[in-house]
Amino acid sequence: MEVELTLISTAETNMKTLIKSLMVLLLLGFCHVSMADLAKKKTYIVHMAKSEMPSSFKHHSHWYDSSLKSVSNSAEILYTYDNVIHGYSTRLTP
Repeated sequence: MEVELTLISTAETNMKTLIKSLMVLLLLGFCHVSMADLAKKKTYIVHMAKSEMPSSFKHHSHWYDSSLKSVSNSAEILYTYDNVIHGYSTRLTP
């Protein structure tokens, strides 16, 4: 009886170790993919002529977002410029 309990305990320990190892490998795989995507992207500053903003947009940030979404559904605006120039920065693949 004691031998059976030891074998079950060892099997459970081995299973837990295997699951932890697989989780670490999966996490490392996700990190590698996301780092590869970051390495491919470049930062761009997009200049917008605010005086030419269509009247259908109530705020320039909506116009900026619409222009970015027209070229990429996954890109996000990093920063908007409103003082010396008008526009925004984003990261895109070349």
